[in-house]
Amino acid sequence: MPESKLDNQKQIAELKEGGASRSPSSSGSALMVLLPLAVGVAMLVWAWRWLMALGVLLGIGGVWQYFQKKQQEHLERLNAIFYQLLEQHHGRLTTLDLAMGANISGVEAKEYLEQRARDFAADFEVTDSGTVVYCFSTVKAPVGSGVKQLQAASGPISRDYQSSELPKSLNQSQLAERLGVHTTTIAKRKSKSDFITWSRSKDPLGVAWTYSPDTKEFFPLRDS
Repeated sequence: MPESKLDNQKQIAELKEGGASRSPSSSGSALMVLLPLAVGVAMLVWAWRWLMALGVLLGIGGVWQYFQKKQQEHLERLNAIFYQLLEQHHGRLTTLDLAMGANISGVEAKEYLEQRARDFAADFEVTDSGTVVYCFSTVKAPVGSGVKQLQAASGPISRDYQSSELPKSLNQSQLAERLGVHTTTIAKRKSKSDFITWSRSKDPLGVAWTYSPDTKEFFPLRDS
């Protein structure tokens, strides 16, 4: 019995010594496994932040390019409608004309016309009702341009021809067509003191016109 107890005590002591001798190696093995794992997790977290930031930047860039493309398409559409309206209205447009023609808001139409007016150095006229008319001189009225071409081809027109072709009187719409301007321009200028001089400068034959409030008609002033 004493010998068996002694053997058991020796075995227990050997087991303790063996466990003590193996524990440093086991700890080292665990550390070698955990350290790369921790480094990998840290790098993944660091890379994930940068990947998220890169994804956000790419998303913003894509949205910006999309809206830039849409804005360019919208601007090209407005330009096409703008030139079409210029031909229809003989170079004279209002905000309402463009807003209705392009189906856009009045604010957008005004901003667009103001920008185009700066680009083309357009003139402005205000009607009696307060409407602003944008006058683009780059588009000539058919009457004025046709007469100028006729004058260039056939030479100066005689005074007798001018007198024989002049009507006795014109209404506001007829005079506006002859001068190549909008009727609102005639309505605005007819009561001004410089109307005679202004109408002479606009008339294709250089004829001055005067307005009669009684008959509401315009009469040519023939040179004596």
